[in-house]
Amino acid sequence: MLAESKELIENYHHYFKRIPRNLYWLVIVDNHFNDRYYFFLYNQKKLGPNFSIHMNY
Repeated sequence: MLAESKELIENYHHYFKRIPRNLYWLVIVDNHFNDRYYFFLYNQKKLGPNFSIHMNY
């Protein structure tokens, strides 16, 4: 497991390039049928600041 962890970290540093104004999250899936873990790195472009408008009627 230690060798796989080192390989995962090396690949992360090699392939992951930060893009400004993007959100990133890591999803780890435990496949208990095959005794394996799967790692997914997702990203999404940040649309802008969140705000709300209060309206009086």
